[in-house]
Amino acid sequence: MPPELEGAIVSSHYFLFVVDEGKLDRRFLDFFIRTRRFRDQVEAQGSTNYASIRPHQVLEYEIPLPPLDEQRRIVARIEALAAKVEAASKLRVDVAIGVQSLIVSAIQEFLKPKPSWETLPILKCSKMSTGKTPPSKRDEYYGGKIQWYTPGDLGFHKKLGESTRTLSQLAIDDKKATLFEPDTILLVAIGASLGKVGIAQKACSSNQQITGIKFSQEIDPEYGFWWMRGLYSELWRKSSQATLPIINQRKI
Repeated sequence: MPPELEGAIVSSHYFLFVVDEGKLDRRFLDFFIRTRRFRDQVEAQGSTNYASIRPHQVLEYEIPLPPLDEQRRIVARIEALAAKVEAASKLRVDVAIGVQSLIVSAIQEFLKPKPSWETLPILKCSKMSTGKTPPSKRDEYYGGKIQWYTPGDLGFHKKLGESTRTLSQLAIDDKKATLFEPDTILLVAIGASLGKVGIAQKACSSNQQITGIKFSQEIDPEYGFWWMRGLYSELWRKSSQATLPIINQRKI
């Protein structure tokens, strides 16, 4: 047993095996378990998830077994490549954060209120509602033609495209989902994606992490989009982070 696992307690969902390290490198086995070939052996037993397989079945799976030195060379090459991918991913994230900061600064500069402009609380020039998640066991609520957005569907693009999942009209009729009108601004108000925003191009819905803001007619929807996007940093500052970032309608 590796030193880092000495004294560890695990649930029944984990299998504990003793690896013959004279024949099999532990890291080589770790990488193999992540491959399609391993997954195919799981599915060949009629299972689509790891929770339903048993230890004796896993012991019957086949693994390609090059000499130990070759296993270690393969592992070293994988780890070197993984390190490069992780470094590139971090750089991409850093660039995205920098771009977002620049965009927010530009928005705030362009939309800086002038003395001649009227200023209103958003409450006075919009109506808000929060999305819902229909019961997941009711298959008839899903798979229809109504886009149902979750935070993962929103980036920083202005116009919202297709959502990962959709709802049926029945979910709306049974009041298990919230229907937003076209040109509603969808704002992620809960979770790590807080502040992401987009404009609904047609009637749609969302889960409870998203707040819909429908501005009144005197406000152009695209102007409303850029104004809300410019509030990104402010939303984070005003959010409650006791368990996860969240900002309610009153604070918006």
